[in-house]
Amino acid sequence: LATGLSRELEGDLMLQDMGTGIPFRAGSFDAAISISAIQWLCNADTSYNDPKQRLMRFFNTLYAALKKGGKFVAQFYPKNDDQVDDILQSAKVAGFSGGLVVDDPESKKNKKYYLVLSSGAPPQGEEQVNLDGVTMDEENVNLKKQLRQRLKGGKDKESAKSFILRKKELMKRRGRKVAKDSKFTGRKRRHRF
Repeated sequence: LATGLSRELEGDLMLQDMGTGIPFRAGSFDAAISISAIQWLCNADTSYNDPKQRLMRFFNTLYAALKKGGKFVAQFYPKNDDQVDDILQSAKVAGFSGGLVVDDPESKKNKKYYLVLSSGAPPQGEEQVNLDGVTMDEENVNLKKQLRQRLKGGKDKESAKSFILRKKELMKRRGRKVAKDSKFTGRKRRHRF
């Protein structure tokens, strides 16, 4: 930043923490790139820096700053698989579609991760990118679908009381002797000493 200011470059320069969000008007950019930057959002330098919140804030504001169908490509070097999962999950929850491209996946030192995302639906008539010979991380492609199913499964869960009442009704129809229902049916018992 200091070098750019000393050389009197044309354009504007800004010093900003990506974890606090991107301060641009909605729909300002067609595309964005990041080189070796987003992995730093996963670091918790202080006690108030929560990596998941910083990632969510970054991806939510980036999604807003990109136009519909805008692209985002980021090259990054994660420390472990948990960082990759956190980054992908935050991007998917923010509304991005896309996935992870791993360049040279067999290599330990030369392995490069590219996050390729699109915001919203792509414009009509846009050609697909040719990714022949590229290894895709398949386990994260349907992450949004899995999250939706997990959330839906939690909402439709039957309560303990309704389960007990349904089972009692079934036993009555089968001719078994069943205790009467009361206001205490399905409640937990007191803790005993």
